[in-house]
Amino acid sequence: MYLLRATMASLAEFFLAYALLSAIVVWAWRTWGERYSRPSATILYAFRLLPLLGACGLVALLTVPSFLWLEPS
Repeated sequence: MYLLRATMASLAEFFLAYALLSAIVVWAWRTWGERYSRPSATILYAFRLLPLLGACGLVALLTVPSFLWLEPS
């Protein structure tokens, strides 16, 4: 049961972090993206992967270790 709760909390944290980081990327692109008349594929790919990698990092570095550290004995 504890593993199921940890999985659900990790997925919820991932969803919230991904949504927030995606909104930040959209705001940043609308703010600074107008400078580029034709952005390179590398820049666009980096902007696309930023929310995914950020959300995965947040879950891997904060959520999962906290569940493992506070796991009931």
